Amino acid sequence: KKMYDDTLIVFTSDNGGPIYRRGSVGASNFPLKGGKASNWEGGIRVNAFVAGGFVPKAVRGRKLGGLMTVWDWYTTFAGIAGV
Repeated sequence: KKMYDDTLIVFTSDNGGPIYRRGSVGASNFPLKGGKASNWEGGIRVNAFVAGGFVPKAVRGRKLGGLMTVWDWYTTFAGIAGV
């Protein structure tokens, strides 16, 4: 069936871990400052990855350190879908 050849897996998040106030324990975004609901790197910087047979062999295994946001995926997915 070769379903993997036509598969694109995208894993991403929308923001960093929560940091609670008033002495409550929350997530650790160390060494980044801030957390969920803040504009510091700890609130907006997260990991993401793409996998699957649909990923071109020329770019498999590449690590990119650029900035992007979730809505940047729209153009990518629309192009893949041919719309």
